[in-house]
Amino acid sequence: SLNAAALAAYQMVNQDGSAAANEEDAFGASGGGDGKGKGKGKSKAPLVMPTGDLLAEVREFSARFNLGDRLTTKVMDTLRKRGDPDWRQDLAEMNRDLSKARNPSGLLITKLGDIQQKMNPGQLCFNYRAGTCTWGDKCRWSHNVATGL
Repeated sequence: SLNAAALAAYQMVNQDGSAAANEEDAFGASGGGDGKGKGKGKSKAPLVMPTGDLLAEVREFSARFNLGDRLTTKVMDTLRKRGDPDWRQDLAEMNRDLSKARNPSGLLITKLGDIQQKMNPGQLCFNYRAGTCTWGDKCRWSHNVATGL
């Protein structure tokens, strides 16, 4: 569920009286379809693909989750690098996942990192090059200096 400020921002963006009712349908905020509660094995809510242009969709997304200018710019820059069907898919997945998060901005940073990893799968870890990576084998970036993979 969303906090009151994010819900108010989302309702202001939609301005129609059915914004609160449509929120559960549009973004899967109802908690899943099987009614079994949280945990593994729960079916994910269906994705609702954005239909507008990138700028309008990111502004609505930022208003819904009460994101600051810095995060909004980061989302815009990351999605702009993706192709048309890809950014729509990524934004729909972020809407679905962030609607269930306790800390949407924290999860957003992780999701953006995953998208960047998809775009640059063999990118060398910046911290590893500096000798400061503490993630070891769990690091999402490459530690193979010879090939960059």
